Amino acid sequence: MNRCALLICSDQERVVRAPLRVAAKVLINVDGSINKWNSMAKIACPRRAVGMARLYSGSFAAQFSIVQRMITQLLVPSVNWRLGRRQAFLGSCLIAVSALAFATVNVGRAEDITSQLFDGHTLQGWTNLDGGPVGAGWEVVDGMIHLKTLQQRSGSIVTTREFGDMDLSFDWKIAPDGNSGLKYRVRKYGDRTLGCEYQIYDDKSKREQISPRQSSGALYGLFEPNQNKQLHPAGEFNNARIVIHGDDVQHWLNGKLIVAVTIGSDEWKKRVADSKFNEYEGFARNRRGKIMLTDHGGEVWYRNFKLLAPAEKK
Repeated sequence: MNRCALLICSDQERVVRAPLRVAAKVLINVDGSINKWNSMAKIACPRRAVGMARLYSGSFAAQFSIVQRMITQLLVPSVNWRLGRRQAFLGSCLIAVSALAFATVNVGRAEDITSQLFDGHTLQGWTNLDGGPVGAGWEVVDGMIHLKTLQQRSGSIVTTREFGDMDLSFDWKIAPDGNSGLKYRVRKYGDRTLGCEYQIYDDKSKREQISPRQSSGALYGLFEPNQNKQLHPAGEFNNARIVIHGDDVQHWLNGKLIVAVTIGSDEWKKRVADSKFNEYEGFARNRRGKIMLTDHGGEVWYRNFKLLAPAEKK
C-alpha cells in the first residue's frame, strides 16, 4: 500500500502528504502531554486517510487542548508509539485523521472579513438591540471603539450581520471598576437578546464579589478561566482571542488559552442547567449569530480587531 506521513509540526498543526519515513517533530505524546520539540519520530498512515482530511482554515486555529483531546480519545487506543526507537505506527487511523481535520491549519484558505465587523472609522453595521441607532456613548476615536460613561447608559450594541465559525482577536481596556464584554452567537430568546460572552472586567474591583466564572476571560456564568490566565490591570490593554469551529469554542487572553469548551457536551449541559441560562431553551446551540458589545455601565475601549473565517466555497 502506498503510504505517507502524518506530520504534527512545531509551527502549525497540519495534516500533510509526505513520503514515508519523513522525520517530524512530534507535538503530542501518547499520554496527551506536550512534547518539548526535541523528540523525533517516523509517523506513517494510509494515504487515503490523509486524503479524507478537509482542512479548516484559520490563523493557528489548531490549539493544544483540541489536538490533545483528539489524540487521547481517538489515536491512543490504536497507536503503538515508540519515540525512543524513533518509530510510530498509526495502524487504523481513518477516523482519527478525519477528526484531526478540525484541528488543522491552512492559512491560505482563511478569509479576512474584519471589515464586515468594523471598518475602523465608523459604527456602520452596528445598531442598538432594537435595531435602531447606537447610543450616544458609543464612538470611534483613533481607530478604537470607545464607550464613554454618561448619566444614562447608552445600551449594548450588536452587528447587523451574523457570523459562524471564526477566529476573532482584538485588544480591550476597561476602566477601574468597569464591567463589559463581547458576546457571540447572539440571537433573540423571546424578548431577550443573549449569547455567549467573553467577559471583560476589572478583576481587582472591590465594588462587588464575583465568582471566577464572572471574571475577565471567562465564558460568562459558565466556564471560568484556567491557571494560564495572565491579566493586565484596569487601565491597560489586554489581547483577547475567540476561536469557534462548530461547537468547539476557545477563549484566549494575552496569548494564553484560558477556556476551551464544547457546546452541547455533557459538561456544557450541566453548567447551563446550573446557570441563569437554564430558562432559555437551546442556549448558544445556534451555529451563527450576531456579535454584541455590552454596556454594563463601565468605560471600555476596543481596538485592533481581526476577524478570520473559513473562505466561502465558489
